[in-house]
Amino acid sequence: MRYRMEVVGDYELAVRNVETDIRMGTAYPHYAVDTRFPDHPPIFVCDVVNNNLERLAMISSATVSSPIKMASAAVANYEAHRGHPDFKGQLQAAPDTHRIEKHLGTVLADAVSVIARGATEHLNGGVKTETKGKCSELLVQLHNIWYASRFGSFDGERRSFDPYFANTPASAPRMSFATAAQHYGMWELRRRFPDVSEARLRAVLSWPLELLADLLESLLPVNLRVAR
Repeated sequence: MRYRMEVVGDYELAVRNVETDIRMGTAYPHYAVDTRFPDHPPIFVCDVVNNNLERLAMISSATVSSPIKMASAAVANYEAHRGHPDFKGQLQAAPDTHRIEKHLGTVLADAVSVIARGATEHLNGGVKTETKGKCSELLVQLHNIWYASRFGSFDGERRSFDPYFANTPASAPRMSFATAAQHYGMWELRRRFPDVSEARLRAVLSWPLELLADLLESLLPVNLRVAR
């Protein structure tokens, strides 16, 4: 079984089982004082809880390089050890194992449309407040998908981390954010605009990705930025 995270709040990431799309736990990253060294700067910590809000782990940067990444493994370990208690009563008839991938494509295509609308408004008296707000909202959604993808997906059977996004077909290698954005963004744009050339679609798809890259460039170190 595979587990990965989604941003669901300012300081909260849901851990979901990919095959069933059921939320199995929550990760709460924060800073805390190491009681062994109270005079030292705070350390980065990720508290992991199950659906009953019982703590499964408190993972610290003092012991691992990426505490948030290990939250998926902590939930997977708990579920396997306890016989998957959080599946009970929640199984769906036909869960969408590519829900996040499709959402990524939708957000990108929506952003392309809003940016195009803003460009038209700019030439006709100025970009409307509503358009600016919608563009900002979509950029936040895109950022949240990118952020969660940084931590990959955890394969509970193989005990290993893989890239976050599923491919099509699912048997093909999993994908990073940059690759998935091109794959699913183009998929959705082709669906919406079947008469537009491939080259033109790729050109407009770059618009929201460049906005995201510019945002991350202003906020993050080089090694954490999204590929343009």
